[in-house]
Amino acid sequence: MKKLFVSLFAVLAVAASAQTVNIGDLVDYGDLKLEVISLSPAEMAVAKSPDAYDDVVIPGSVTHYDVEYKITKINSFAFLQNAAITSVSFPENLKEIGAQAFMACYNIDSLYFPASLEKIGNSAFYCFNDQPSKLHAVRCDAVMPPTCGDMCFGTRFNAHDGVDRNIPLWVPKGSVQAYRDAYGWEYFNIITDGEESSIVEEIIVPVDPEGIEEVLTSMGIDLSQPMFNEAGQRVDANYRGIILQNGKKYMLR
Repeated sequence: MKKLFVSLFAVLAVAASAQTVNIGDLVDYGDLKLEVISLSPAEMAVAKSPDAYDDVVIPGSVTHYDVEYKITKINSFAFLQNAAITSVSFPENLKEIGAQAFMACYNIDSLYFPASLEKIGNSAFYCFNDQPSKLHAVRCDAVMPPTCGDMCFGTRFNAHDGVDRNIPLWVPKGSVQAYRDAYGWEYFNIITDGEESSIVEEIIVPVDPEGIEEVLTSMGIDLSQPMFNEAGQRVDANYRGIILQNGKKYMLR
């Protein structure tokens, strides 16, 4: 009986050891690498993930050894100079994006930040002058502007005025002035969901699909560039309603 008890204890000890989780442990999640950054509360960060490409979807949480870990941070350099990424979806729990996390990710054309976001590090979305960013729209649902580090969104000109002023930034109603006063955000064309804005052109789109491109082009819409609805979501020529492109507003009917 004593021998059986000792053997059972040894098995349980090995099982417990196998499931021990430590700060700094790395976990594979598809093309992403996740890092344990806190045990209580249970939290992970996105670590350096060089294999990510196309549409990157960061999960809100993952289960690891029967414990649910929330993804609250993207580490510095996580996606540094990864031109294969075309879009990224951030989770609702995200609090921080580290320095140079998406630096030189030229092909990301829109960003949608959750209300939970508190901090964006130095040069997080910076792109070098020789290859400007394709960023055309940003939405941030945080009522208070997240703190931005130096050269956070800089792209094209110099460290602080590197944002194309035609890029629309959607913010919560009542937060416009806060964003206009906030370092790193003040250079965008700031818009709120509750703000009235005049429509530049009202366009009657033909039923015949073959005529849509010609009509939109004749009205000044560049179909080679992204278009966005008022929620900051990218849309195509088949969308009907209000769209924005390069700081101008159109009604497609």
